[in-house]
Amino acid sequence: MATSEHIDNASAARLRALTSSRAWQQASAMEEAVIRPVPAKSGPAPAPPVSIADWRSVADQVNSEVVALWGDQNQQAADTAAGRSRDSLLTGAAVSGATAPAFLLSPWLANRLIGRLRRLRSETLAPADVRLCTAGRTSRWQARVRWAGPVSA
Repeated sequence: MATSEHIDNASAARLRALTSSRAWQQASAMEEAVIRPVPAKSGPAPAPPVSIADWRSVADQVNSEVVALWGDQNQQAADTAAGRSRDSLLTGAAVSGATAPAFLLSPWLANRLIGRLRRLRSETLAPADVRLCTAGRTSRWQARVRWAGPVSA
């Protein structure tokens, strides 16, 4: 029988001892006899491998051990979950602690960036207005000069 990696050594040893015990083998033999009975060729059906009283006793022993193993595994799972939930809570608190300053600083940084962009826009547009006006006047003057007529030499 394969055991999971989530079973500790003590539980795995108990499980191996249970599955190799005489009680387990008797319960398994009776289970097989009930599930897959051997047909009788003639005459009465063959007797079960274990008497009904012994089978009930063996089944009670196996069931109590399986329930005990389940209880131990359930407790181990609860302990593991508690440890992991504590770790998750601490990790969440650390992430929240790291992101809170970022959220608090983001409006201040955004306002600084907006201020810089506005200043850049005004510093860029002011010289552009002056240059465009000068360029416009120059091009109008050049157009008048160019179309003034043929130059005679």
